[in-house]
Amino acid sequence: MVKNTGLVRGKMSREVLIFKDIDKAADYAVRKWAEIAEKTVTEKGSFSVALSGGKTPATLLHKLAKKNKLPWNKTHVFMVDERFVPYHDENNNYRMINEILMRHVDIPAKNIHPILTTIETPQASALKYEKDLNSFFSSSPGFDLVLLGIGKTLFARQDGIEAMWAVVDPIIKRWEENPAQEFPNYTAGTWGPEKANDLIKKDGRQWRIW
Repeated sequence: MVKNTGLVRGKMSREVLIFKDIDKAADYAVRKWAEIAEKTVTEKGSFSVALSGGKTPATLLHKLAKKNKLPWNKTHVFMVDERFVPYHDENNNYRMINEILMRHVDIPAKNIHPILTTIETPQASALKYEKDLNSFFSSSPGFDLVLLGIGKTLFARQDGIEAMWAVVDPIIKRWEENPAQEFPNYTAGTWGPEKANDLIKKDGRQWRIW
């Protein structure tokens, strides 16, 4: 398990924790969840977390389902990713999260934010979730906690792979056709290169500072 231990002006430190087994790792994650949830609810009134699917987090979710004293009524649960399969498919991540955790805790339905797979295409589903995230985080950006898993595969279907490359291919092609003559490097922790400001000012825009 890799734990982010601090973030100061864009510089993040990490600590690698090694546990005897998945059960010990899950116990630690539950403690950290409780600690972060209580702290953020006290500070801003709510707690947002993003969960991954697959088999990796199942042990953790089973343990969380028994923690009724956590501030579930002020917790918002999002998803890290989803396989574009029907809800009743065994590979559907939300189904796993819902059956193991959500059904067993007192969390309002409006606080659960699944990635819908009932929409026509993976692209449409992703676009809707992007809009949902932007709407929720418009006033308070960023998750309070993100839990990632390690799966055997990144994509469950060929069209998922094709959708990913449809985004990446044009970028790679443009790089190859137009190699950078001078890359605008800048110091970590700063606002970035001045040319970035000049670029968006042409359209009358400016960086949004949170």
